[in-house]
Amino acid sequence: SIAGVAQAYKDFLDVLIVDGRDTQAAEELRRSGLRVHCTNTLMRTTAEKVELARTVLSLVNREARVQQSANKF
Repeated sequence: SIAGVAQAYKDFLDVLIVDGRDTQAAEELRRSGLRVHCTNTLMRTTAEKVELARTVLSLVNREARVQQSANKF
């Protein structure tokens, strides 16, 4: 379950990327304060692989900027 994954990585998890089919569980995790992003994680085609990679890289980039901003203060 995504709750189990979140629990296992809670000490160093900035954002959890989950499949769009897990929106209900994702919402429960959000209520606990975890940042969760839902997207298509099944990669059957090259286009789906590229889209997931772009999504992940975009989120990582955004998180890095947030961390940099937080460290300035």
